[in-house]
Amino acid sequence: MPKAAQHVLIYKQDQNSHWLYKNNNRDYAFLQGDSEQWFAWLADHTSFSFQGLHGHLNMLKEARKSGGKGEDGYWYAYRRQGKRTMKKYAGRTADLTMARLETIASAFTNDAHHTAASPDHVTSNLIQSTEHESSSTEMMTENALTLTPPPLTPIQTPLLEPKLHLPRLHTNLVERERLLTLLDAGLERKLTLITAPPGFGKTTLLLQWLAHQNTPDSFAWVALDAGDNDPIRFWRYVLTACQSFQSDHGHEVLNQLSTIAPSPFEPSPLETILTTFLNALIPSCTP
Repeated sequence: MPKAAQHVLIYKQDQNSHWLYKNNNRDYAFLQGDSEQWFAWLADHTSFSFQGLHGHLNMLKEARKSGGKGEDGYWYAYRRQGKRTMKKYAGRTADLTMARLETIASAFTNDAHHTAASPDHVTSNLIQSTEHESSSTEMMTENALTLTPPPLTPIQTPLLEPKLHLPRLHTNLVERERLLTLLDAGLERKLTLITAPPGFGKTTLLLQWLAHQNTPDSFAWVALDAGDNDPIRFWRYVLTACQSFQSDHGHEVLNQLSTIAPSPFEPSPLETILTTFLNALIPSCTP
């Protein structure tokens, strides 16, 4: 087990990012995780502690048994669970991204749940004491552990309902017949992509085209922003929008998505609270 580290990497929920501090001065963060400075710092240091979204770790860089001068070592993660000190292989310096550290922390938590259910059971992906490790460290690098987050049901961020509704279409607009005809022709293809700079009327054109369709229930509308650049959140919006075709469409898949552990970079609690508030305002704002 590594001694108390002089530096600690902490996940700050209000900033949705990880920051490195000196252990004796947690009022000042001197670099951000996943930055170029972070990996440069790792190359020059051999230990730090980690306090992430999914738990804590103690990290220690161990020298390569076959390494020559100037060669980087391998990082291992430690956590004390009960009377045991657990250890997992983390990778080389270049592998220590924030997502990797959060995944390892999740794996330790998952091991703890299994151990609590069966105290004598040792999970197969646990790397035990260094005396029993393989002499071929290179082979360990090529076959690094695949770490799976614990199968816990996360608290899903609510979807913002207005993003699933059509914007209002103003009546005093000039119809662009040529572009509407091109969109009609696009029905014969699998995909139509509309591209133009901001403010050139892409949304307005689509709203005008939809207003001319005789099948108003045959489309789904989703408005996306930078915060939706997450696979789980993206597909929750798409599947929910597709319920406009059939109210029970996609319920099973949405339930399956709810069992996937959240990414370390989930939106802040403030966004969750405001989304719930805005959704509650919708009935009173409907004309």
